[in-house]
Amino acid sequence: MSENQKVKVMVSLDGANFFYAQQKMDWWIDPKRFLAWIEEQYGQIVDAYYYLGVPRQNKDKHQRYVKALQRMGFRVRTKPIKIYDKGDPEKHKAKANLDTSIVLDIMNGIDNFDLLVLISGDGDFEELLKTVETRGKRFVVISTHSFVAQEILLLAGQHYVDFNTIREEIEKDQSMRTRSVESEIEPEQEEELAATPQED
Repeated sequence: MSENQKVKVMVSLDGANFFYAQQKMDWWIDPKRFLAWIEEQYGQIVDAYYYLGVPRQNKDKHQRYVKALQRMGFRVRTKPIKIYDKGDPEKHKAKANLDTSIVLDIMNGIDNFDLLVLISGDGDFEELLKTVETRGKRFVVISTHSFVAQEILLLAGQHYVDFNTIREEIEKDQSMRTRSVESEIEPEQEEELAATPQED
């Protein structure tokens, strides 16, 4: 058994941050390939969470997306997206705040992993990462420089990975226009369904 295989890894993927980071990069990540890359690089995945806001419309499509993620190996946490417009539809905000769920799952499972892989550049997770370190655990942050908070970059240092540096290993094959066995949805639908609007 290699040293990597002895390391227990928890993956926590912030769906909103993940989607908007990909929009900035203008290329799309294959979640199944991404999980495989994480396991190859860091160790045995003992838990992999995907946090997803779900709108009240198109529930059937979203349910198919959730099931596809589950088959890929994710435990999916969802919350309904709520719209706040304060009487002005042009200034509405869509929010599905899953940050609390992310923090609770990580802290509740902290005795079960050696390394946390956080897929998010959200600055709100700075204190969480500091707490993980004080509990004797290591962490890696994966995001993109155009969508990661400066405080996260400073805290992570060499333990930060930019999506663009691993593009060849994790990019979705956009030439496949038919439904795949893994996702059962068209790439355009997946991109739409993965979007999770929420406040910064």
